[in-house]
Amino acid sequence: MNNFWKSFGWFLMSTLPLVLSLIMQAIVGAIALAIHGIFVTVREQLSNGSEHFDPEAFMDSYIDNVMAGSSTAVFAYHVVATAVFFLWYYLIFIRPNRHVPRSGKVLTLPIIGWSVAVGVTLCVFSTQMVYLGEYLVPEMINDFYEMLENAGFGINALAIIAAIILAPVGEELLCRGVIQHYAMKATKRFWIANVIQALMFGLMHMNMVQGTYAFFIGLVLGWLRLRYKTLWVPIIIHFVVNISTSTWLGYLLEEIPRNFTTDLGLFVLAIAATMGILAVIGKAREEAV
Repeated sequence: MNNFWKSFGWFLMSTLPLVLSLIMQAIVGAIALAIHGIFVTVREQLSNGSEHFDPEAFMDSYIDNVMAGSSTAVFAYHVVATAVFFLWYYLIFIRPNRHVPRSGKVLTLPIIGWSVAVGVTLCVFSTQMVYLGEYLVPEMINDFYEMLENAGFGINALAIIAAIILAPVGEELLCRGVIQHYAMKATKRFWIANVIQALMFGLMHMNMVQGTYAFFIGLVLGWLRLRYKTLWVPIIIHFVVNISTSTWLGYLLEEIPRNFTTDLGLFVLAIAATMGILAVIGKAREEAV
């Protein structure tokens, strides 16, 4: 009975980082939106050179600028979250474990190469999953595209920096770092701990489309986190997925003639390629040990 409550306590601890992340998204995002709205509105008022202050016009302009500041809110959250979860991960894992191998001993050229390859295949996997969703749940996918457009992904500089640089670091510290650390204390079965952290990874995106493919990507990243005993491999893969989606690979896939057969074929190919690479990585790691 004591073991049950102990495991349950660690499980609750594994959910705490996600709760904190959602709270920070709300609070930091609201503050960033307010500051962005005031700054842009005041700048507009000064540039117009109006001699009379119109409170009603100011508020209308302020509300419009707040609504247009979602990319600023996303950027601000990722800056704060990366700092918070780095400190958390340092205190619970790095500081107590002085024997953790240096990144230079783990990140050999073959491992970096395999990580990049996994990142590319996972990017194809997530993109094709969204494409297949257009046939199955078109309204949900359209809402997803609209959400990305409103957030400025692929267009706004702050949103691009947040997605490509900050998110791979902050989200890996949160999910494969802090959450996975507590989840593995809650259960001796790694697959359960891996499902927990992957589920949290999906939930933190707060939409069904991203949450679904993020869950499956999270399973792969969690396994690699255990395999290499470092966050650098998941961070590299996460970085490759995000930058590939935002730049070359996402646009390249759009050039391929679209139909259900092609989309399904690329989806299956991406899964097979990912599983093949993971099998090679697993075998190589076992031989090294």
